[in-house]
Amino acid sequence: MTLKESSATSGSAVPAVDLEIRVTLTRRKGSQRLDYVLSSPSRIVSFHEKKIRGPEIERPPKEFHRQLLRQIEKLGSNPSELEDLGRGLFRQLFPFEMRDAYRKFRGDVKTLLITSDEPWIPWELIKPFDDSDPENVIDDDFLCVQFQLTRWLAGETQPGATIGLRRMAYLEAQSPEGPALSPGEKEWDALAELAGGKPDVELISLREPQRDEVVNLIRSGDLDLLHFSGHGGTDAEHPDEARIALPEWQDLRARSLDGPLILEIKKRRPLVFLNACRAAEQGWVLTSLGGWAEAWVQRCGCSAFLGPQWSVSDHLAGDFAEAFYQALAAGETIGRAAQGAREQVRERQPGDSTWLAYAVYAHPNARVVLGDRPLTAEAPCPRPPQVRPRQPDSPREVAGKPAQRQRASFPDAWLRTLRTAAFRRPLATGFLAAPLIVMLLLAGCFLLGDRTHQARETLVEIEGLSYPGTELLRTGARVVLTLPWKGIHALLIDHATLRWCAVALLVITLGWLVGLGRLRASPGWLLSALVVAALVLSIGSAFYTFAVRASNLHIRGARTLGRAPELSGNVRDRIAVETASWLRNDSPRNEDRREALNGLILWLLLATGTGMWAGIRARAPGRRSSRLRWTLVGAHLLVFLFLLDKLPHAHAMGEWGHKYPRVVAAECDPELAAVLASGKCRIYDVSAGARERKLKRVGTCSLKRDTVVEGCDPELGPKEVIGSVQVQMRANDQPSPMG
Repeated sequence: MTLKESSATSGSAVPAVDLEIRVTLTRRKGSQRLDYVLSSPSRIVSFHEKKIRGPEIERPPKEFHRQLLRQIEKLGSNPSELEDLGRGLFRQLFPFEMRDAYRKFRGDVKTLLITSDEPWIPWELIKPFDDSDPENVIDDDFLCVQFQLTRWLAGETQPGATIGLRRMAYLEAQSPEGPALSPGEKEWDALAELAGGKPDVELISLREPQRDEVVNLIRSGDLDLLHFSGHGGTDAEHPDEARIALPEWQDLRARSLDGPLILEIKKRRPLVFLNACRAAEQGWVLTSLGGWAEAWVQRCGCSAFLGPQWSVSDHLAGDFAEAFYQALAAGETIGRAAQGAREQVRERQPGDSTWLAYAVYAHPNARVVLGDRPLTAEAPCPRPPQVRPRQPDSPREVAGKPAQRQRASFPDAWLRTLRTAAFRRPLATGFLAAPLIVMLLLAGCFLLGDRTHQARETLVEIEGLSYPGTELLRTGARVVLTLPWKGIHALLIDHATLRWCAVALLVITLGWLVGLGRLRASPGWLLSALVVAALVLSIGSAFYTFAVRASNLHIRGARTLGRAPELSGNVRDRIAVETASWLRNDSPRNEDRREALNGLILWLLLATGTGMWAGIRARAPGRRSSRLRWTLVGAHLLVFLFLLDKLPHAHAMGEWGHKYPRVVAAECDPELAAVLASGKCRIYDVSAGARERKLKRVGTCSLKRDTVVEGCDPELGPKEVIGSVQVQMRANDQPSPMG
């Protein structure tokens, strides 16, 4: 039996395969033998029903298969070990006549379809090596890379030619007894890209579905693509007990796909991808093959089936599925999409056997059709879809209730568009983004430096000064670069309130980074955590504002404020007075506390930023929850921007405070020198990099100006607090909340 031209599900034809190899298992007098029949439906090589006698099977094939799988799963990271296995299989399975045929078709054939009766041989793993002709030694790549290799099972069902996709389902489940898998973000995003935002294409998502939900979805038959991401398992002695793991140990098994359950799904002939360990492993039952491949291909009559034949790495499995669906979205055939996905995964980890594990049961030239429009390689890649993942309406959805389509909210679609654009054209995106990022960083440093100097001027009550651009850039960069060290200082400060606030914010930050994966599996808990975090961070930001508002208190006003008896009942003023005392009381301890207060804003920003990131990465189970999620993200963003606005004030308070160098001599300015000699006032240089030398006077002076004459460079002494005003609470007042 050869596949001349497979009829499509939509009635169109598919190009014929270049070479079909029919593998039969012949049993005679207690022995078994593999036989091959080679045909070229496309006539690219001159084979038509060419029969080749295969090797005798001397060892129980089931035992060989078990040992081979154990070898594969125990391999290290050395690619040569995989190559040795592949060459050994070629030597055992390809007799001389088959090797001679291989020499004839290897250069012309691109698409290869293997239809086999046996369940044991991983044809994808075969690596041709033939040195029978010393002048023309063959050492080719694995068959699944050398050709666009797919499989099929002999019987009455032919592979689909074009697979219409109008309703697609993504299922993801963590096994209760298996190790936790990384979330299938890549697989979901790739399916969403494949859906392409077409109004007549529906993409649904079931996270942690109950068995009844999966069964009802299959029974409805209203399905064109089914993708499962999770744990799987097989029983070598009972292949029909192959399972995919679902919550509460309610696994779905291959034997369940029978009878009335599959009547409707047979009409739609979906593409099925079970991305679970050993999902494509097969074996013999009483009279036929058994396992997921037989169940979906023969019983359900699906158009295509994909799954790994042995255990695979979960992150590489996600990479394979992502690359496969992206290639389909770009208009590639199933054979080319699988070949390209193997190549991409192989480039990342060539010694890992995951890229060889996938068995693809399909016509190699089959394509997918979205709605009424087939995807072709020449057609532009579609826009990302306006869809979003979905959870059941209740912990257990009513049996038989179909999953409803969910449209994506605007932020979801916008973020997906950015990710897709960056993925498709990474070099162009990087080339365009690099200068833009540099310009934004420079502009940000410039503005931050300007705002910081404005805060410093407010702190010491002087009029606005002008600064060179380099000074503003240097100040802005210093604000950012010194913040991590000040943040660490906040964790080590001897002031208990500052230290424990910093530790609490660090715990919140680490909680988001470490616990997001688990929280995403429980959207309700994640939304609750976002609400609590938004409240805590809003209150914390308000108290931080009370603390740094001391930078807006006048020096003279602080003296009066420190004596106000009503402060003991006003938390806001008590906090401000204590931080004001750190400004005006000259001691190393107060300098440390000002720096720690400056560093505390780092942990506020990190806790707010990671909460915002967690909200963006979260998935909500419904439209209302999605709105709540984005509202909470917006709340975190507002707090984040509010804190950024306070960053210049915090830096001015921690970096300068009221401590500036005192002018001790100015011979180049006679008037200033006379005032200094009189001893009636103290004069400080508060320029801090400004173009003009700005002076601050404390005391009664006859000097009417606050600048130095042009060209004069006065002699400066050590830095000291301007005026050294003692600000403290009354003895009978309540203790300050800050310490």
